[in-house]
Amino acid sequence: MFKIVKDAVSRYYGAFFLTFFDVTIFCVFLSIKVCSQNHQDTITIYHKYYSTTFSKSKRFPVVVKYWLTRRMLDCEMRYKRISRFKRDPSIPEFTNLNKDYKNSGYDRGHQMDVYDCGCDSTALVESFYYSNVTPQLPS
Repeated sequence: MFKIVKDAVSRYYGAFFLTFFDVTIFCVFLSIKVCSQNHQDTITIYHKYYSTTFSKSKRFPVVVKYWLTRRMLDCEMRYKRISRFKRDPSIPEFTNLNKDYKNSGYDRGHQMDVYDCGCDSTALVESFYYSNVTPQLPS
């Protein structure tokens, strides 16, 4: 009886493993295809305090990454907020978006918060690049 149960369990888990293995291989190949398509559509740009992965077709950042440090927040003099959005010089052809926001009903939302850049003038200017901005509702 124990041998029958053992054989049944090994057949069950063996089938499960093969199915899992087939699905995993399929997913890996599917992921590679999707990643290669996304790779052509996105570009990653590294600025002084943040990096952005920008979708050229959607015209907004898919991912913005930064480390918030004490040095970024603690300074004797904070620079005044400039509130002037502009295209990113690294990809100007994809980030010329002033007219897209005009009368759209959406505000420009910083992904890396502008307050976090107030201790450094370069970081402050870079935070206003459209590669760091996504649409947000005014409320």
